[in-house]
Amino acid sequence: MLLALDPVIFFLTVIFLLWPSLADCAVSGVPMVRFLLPIFDEDGNKVLEFSGERADLMSDNDVRIFSASMQTVVLEGSNSMELSVAADEADVSIKDEAAVGNGMIVINGSGFSVIGNDWEFVGNSDKKFIISSGAQVFFDKYQNEIL
Repeated sequence: MLLALDPVIFFLTVIFLLWPSLADCAVSGVPMVRFLLPIFDEDGNKVLEFSGERADLMSDNDVRIFSASMQTVVLEGSNSMELSVAADEADVSIKDEAAVGNGMIVINGSGFSVIGNDWEFVGNSDKKFIISSGAQVFFDKYQNEIL
């Protein structure tokens, strides 16, 4: 089952901010561990928080992140939605603005949750998650009516 989800803000932008720290770690051969990276807008409001247990620089363009987690508020017009994404492991391509994971991914938004395995994030203009295995979608509003 394929499931596509199009979040407005995606976690790969955070990788660009992590890149200098990852490059320092790669030189020393030591992975970056237990990191927390808050992102602020021009007014000083926190708009994104990205964290992970470990990040390894695999090449000049590729990063492997373990226990990746992101929390943000997605703004679309006058509407806003809290969004969190958590993945067991993510192989991220900086150049392609893409990521893949064979493990579990959990996406939580206001009123819904999506879980699955074998996922892919397509960046650039598409900005969507594709879950290829075991995708399940839960809607809070209709949970009692469905069950």
